[in-house]
Amino acid sequence: MIILSKEAPHIVIIGLGTGGLYSSRAAQRFNRRTQIDIYEKRDYHMFSPCGIPYAIEGKVKDFDDLKHAVPTTRTLQIHLKHEAMIVDPEAKRVKVKNLETGEESWVEYDSLILATGSKPKILPVPGANEFLGKGIYSVSTPEDGELVRDIALKSKACAVIGGGAIGMEIALALKHLGLDVHITKRSEPALPRNVDPDMGTILVDHIKEKGL
Repeated sequence: MIILSKEAPHIVIIGLGTGGLYSSRAAQRFNRRTQIDIYEKRDYHMFSPCGIPYAIEGKVKDFDDLKHAVPTTRTLQIHLKHEAMIVDPEAKRVKVKNLETGEESWVEYDSLILATGSKPKILPVPGANEFLGKGIYSVSTPEDGELVRDIALKSKACAVIGGGAIGMEIALALKHLGLDVHITKRSEPALPRNVDPDMGTILVDHIKEKGL
């Protein structure tokens, strides 16, 4: 919920993902005079996560092609390489750190929006955390995808844990790179949150025909 406390309020948004971007647009549609500062610890604005499997496969030539900029305006400023360190809700301020210079400063706000996104779920099984990045990989950013592609080009086989849309797309991309791919999932059929069981069964048959 966005509470606009004065005629030209100041909103601070932590995180420049889809949630952060559309929160800023919604706030400015409500009041065009709203001053917005978005803080993002990456060194680039946004990226298209749905394109990561295509970049792994090679259909998108460069992972940087997945990245795109958000135009700034007089009332919308974006601060890259800045990380939120402390939120002081009573004083309505947040401490941010410039990751380039190490400088820390307090930024006051009328409303604060936390839009830091999600993180991949690491399975609670022995070795999952120990070998993360050493044979076990998660994919949620272009950097993750580029690492997986580099490893895949040196590999012969892999296992994909998860039979959702992302898992299926990653599995197909790796198959197109020539790997022997095995998909492991808990439930049948495929994509239980997206399609009905009969359609999921058809999808599983199609995936098997692709050699997965």
